[in-house]
Amino acid sequence: MARRRLCGGTERRRADDERARRVHRARPRPLLAALILTLDRFLPSNPPLSAAASTILNEVAANTVPSARHGKFASAFANLTVAQKAKVFQTLEGFGGEDAGSIRFLGGNLPDLVAFLAYSEAGSFDRKRRRLRRRPIGWKLARYAGVAEGRKEFKGYWQGRKAADP
Repeated sequence: MARRRLCGGTERRRADDERARRVHRARPRPLLAALILTLDRFLPSNPPLSAAASTILNEVAANTVPSARHGKFASAFANLTVAQKAKVFQTLEGFGGEDAGSIRFLGGNLPDLVAFLAYSEAGSFDRKRRRLRRRPIGWKLARYAGVAEGRKEFKGYWQGRKAADP
């Protein structure tokens, strides 16, 4: 009976992974799409830099935590905890030799690039209409209320003054 449940869970996980792959191929999430585009424009190559970066992350993740290949997601890196992901980046930055310089550069700068994109409007901005399609994730994380003509905290003069100092 337990084996039956395990097999059913495995089949369900495979179906979920396949559905995730189809969605990713059809329409990646806006922030992910912005990251892929940024990486591929930064260094045009074959295979694209985004594919090489994901392969590197997944292989280092699988070597760091072997059980990561058998998780909820098809990607080994996605199955890691935050602390384990930090260990993967620490491993990337610790690679030695002159041939590993570009991998160290990628490992050292990828988290910063993701943070920059998350706190920008990159995944939410419609370039054709020149306006936001949705509320950017960075605005939600920072609890930013959005564009305004003014905020009540900043209206008027400081400390009850009636005019600006000359």
